[in-house]
Amino acid sequence: MSGWFIIIVVALILFLLPLAIAGLSAAPWVPTKKKDIKRIINLIEVKSGAVVYDLGCGDARVLIELANKQKIQGIGLDLSWLQVLHAKINVLLKKHNKQIKIKLKSFYAENLSQADLVFIFLMPKVLDKVGKKFLAELKPGSQVISAVWPIPNFEKYLVTESKPDKEKDLSFYFYEIK
Repeated sequence: MSGWFIIIVVALILFLLPLAIAGLSAAPWVPTKKKDIKRIINLIEVKSGAVVYDLGCGDARVLIELANKQKIQGIGLDLSWLQVLHAKINVLLKKHNKQIKIKLKSFYAENLSQADLVFIFLMPKVLDKVGKKFLAELKPGSQVISAVWPIPNFEKYLVTESKPDKEKDLSFYFYEIK
């Protein structure tokens, strides 16, 4: 085998493995469209100084859009070093590096007790476990926004569902921890 072939195979493994691990453990990276982010931002009230988590933050677009609107302390968590690198570059380019921190870390290992708002776009298979984590760690009054799928056994206070004529709009489920 050629040395170049081995280098290409190793590079592909290093590139694809982190994405596969993140995708299999909680969700593949599917970016939230800016129009959908603007929809949710218009529906919530985020106070200045709020601590906002994005679990599986991808390229950090949700945190960046929130930071554009309000002075927040954003924390993005992702399992893929590629996504973390992408997010850190985006945060730096948008000049929010003092407001938003990106971590290469599992959200299961992060203490969420300081969160005022948590955004998730995760697969249904993990939502029950994530919901239990929220109930154990989030303080009363904290808000959770789940894209596409509802969190089992959580009481929604607002739902924005996609309409048949607007099939590309995402559904969002809004919760408040009691």
